[in-house]
Amino acid sequence: MEERAILIIDSSERNSDLYYATKFKVPDPVTYIEYKKESFLVLGDLEVDRGKKEANVTEIIAISNYTDKLKYAKDKNFLLLDIILKEKGIKKLLVSESFGAYYYKKLINNGYDVEIKRGSLYESRIIKSEKEKNYIFDVMKDVDNAFKKAIDVLKESKIEGELLKYNNEFLTSEYLKKVINVYLMSKNTISHSIIVASAKQTIDPHNDGTGYIYANQPIIFDIFPQSLDSLYFGDQTRTVVKGKASKEIKKMWKTVLEGQKIGIEMLKDGVDGYNIHNNIMEYFKSKGYETGLINGRMQGFFHGTGHGVGLEIHEAPRINKQAHNILKEGNVITIEPGLYYEGIGGIRIEDTLYVTRDGYQNLSVSEKFLEIN
Repeated sequence: MEERAILIIDSSERNSDLYYATKFKVPDPVTYIEYKKESFLVLGDLEVDRGKKEANVTEIIAISNYTDKLKYAKDKNFLLLDIILKEKGIKKLLVSESFGAYYYKKLINNGYDVEIKRGSLYESRIIKSEKEKNYIFDVMKDVDNAFKKAIDVLKESKIEGELLKYNNEFLTSEYLKKVINVYLMSKNTISHSIIVASAKQTIDPHNDGTGYIYANQPIIFDIFPQSLDSLYFGDQTRTVVKGKASKEIKKMWKTVLEGQKIGIEMLKDGVDGYNIHNNIMEYFKSKGYETGLINGRMQGFFHGTGHGVGLEIHEAPRINKQAHNILKEGNVITIEPGLYYEGIGGIRIEDTLYVTRDGYQNLSVSEKFLEIN
């Protein structure tokens, strides 16, 4: 059977498969071809010399080598691709589901056999090397210190009625996000989004949070930044209360923490992620926390338990009720159960962990506590 060549046309700053394959950071779209254990990166003159030094490929192909052949072409980009594929004897291609429709249509119309693969083109990405694990651990240390900066603000804040005041101003989600972002940026780490949600906003797991931070109510901090040096992500969630938490919130927080412990202690090579999720669900149910449509909205534990973390914030494997994914040594995954109820609030606690043969290594270093005096 004829081997398919991997084809990527994208920027490695956007396409994690391209960066994984080449280890070459480039902001503009480039063409990458992998075929019969050889790899080719097609670059313009601006990037050729840097590519020769930095890119992990067999050969750098300079576009300028084809100037004469492309001189009168209306579609120089596709003609160049077509020429190179023919030179390499490639007729069958494998592309990702994010591959551009324009190039896909042109390839099909010109007789190429193109197969689309869902998910990453490289299944090996789910197994992290020691180096990759350390990249993620470095991000998690930045997350911990950024979280501490936000907690310091909460510790120094004063309760005034239902709200908090910091430096004589009412404390907001936006201010806490800025505190977190400023620290992360100082470590050359950026967060494309941060969740700092308070009170009623916490019942929506992906509510970024806006406006005032409330006293005696849950505050969810979900911080998931990317290193600009390694391009790897980290992910962590903590839920705290400035002031006194209600009995309901205390019980929910303890239940979520215990549920997370159940999931974490199950981690090891060969375990089915579905069973981790199911065991946490059953534990929550045994404590009286039902999940489903309540008063017209989803309440309880209605999201997955975890996901892979690496060059993307959400990647394989997944831990949820939809799929039986067998975890393997070298996976980096999150365990992040939560409970969300209207009229009470939401609680979520998340760690990022490295799966080992007999257990796990927790890459999250932040403490888990509820109340801040």
